[in-house]
Amino acid sequence: MEIGLLCQKWIVILSVQAVAVHPNMAPPNAGVLAMKRLHCDGYGCSVFKSSICIQCPKKCEGQKRWGGANGKAKKRLGYFHTISKYVRETDTINFLKYCVNLAFNKNTQELLPEFECTGSAREKATYYMVSF
Repeated sequence: MEIGLLCQKWIVILSVQAVAVHPNMAPPNAGVLAMKRLHCDGYGCSVFKSSICIQCPKKCEGQKRWGGANGKAKKRLGYFHTISKYVRETDTINFLKYCVNLAFNKNTQELLPEFECTGSAREKATYYMVSF
């Protein structure tokens, strides 16, 4: 029995997940980069989460016009369909390639002010980040 307890203390589980997503009903020019790390050993588990919302200005290339959620709303410029279940892999790749690539200061690695999420983008991103 002591050997079993000793072995359990040395079992380590490490899981890392990183995603680039479009939060449901967020503006089409907004996305979230998120990562989660789960570390478990014989003494318990700990979780570390980090995420950032990025809203691309109109100057970024690769954006297209998307209709509103009900098809009647004004079309807006962005990378994603407003409803996340309609987002394609190529949309996410374009978001990473044309927007995220420009969103950070090359020296300090901080998010540039013009890429910060505001309004409903920030609200919808927060909902996603909490549930991730």
